[in-house]
Amino acid sequence: MNDDVFNLVHPSEAIKGSISDKLKGKKIILGLTGGIACVECVKLARQLIRHGAEVITVMSEEACRILSPMAMEFATGNKVITELTGMVEHVSYDADLMLIAPCTANTISKIALGIADNPVTTFAIAAKKILIAPSMHLSMY
Repeated sequence: MNDDVFNLVHPSEAIKGSISDKLKGKKIILGLTGGIACVECVKLARQLIRHGAEVITVMSEEACRILSPMAMEFATGNKVITELTGMVEHVSYDADLMLIAPCTANTISKIALGIADNPVTTFAIAAKKILIAPSMHLSMY
């Protein structure tokens, strides 16, 4: 039997820091909402990892209808959070930043009003720092 089989690492580890170490040691919560732009988030997560970040994905129900959580789990090497449980995930993860990309007008409105009715908005309300990448038709800005 080949002993190397037991030394396998997730493919995301092979690219960590391959471009730079600017985000080395940083933990980023990547929040995905139901905008069609979430199909680009596998690439986004991988780029963050290439700069050294650890990426934890949180997805709304609508985001899961557009992009499979399994794709994000493969991209990041971490379990994807699609629902809140008794583990109080939204306060358990001590992240340096929450990046919500894409962020729909609906989600921006909920965060502004303090509505925490899905994993992304609940994490956002508990986050220390949030960066929002709006994704909507120009007439909605």
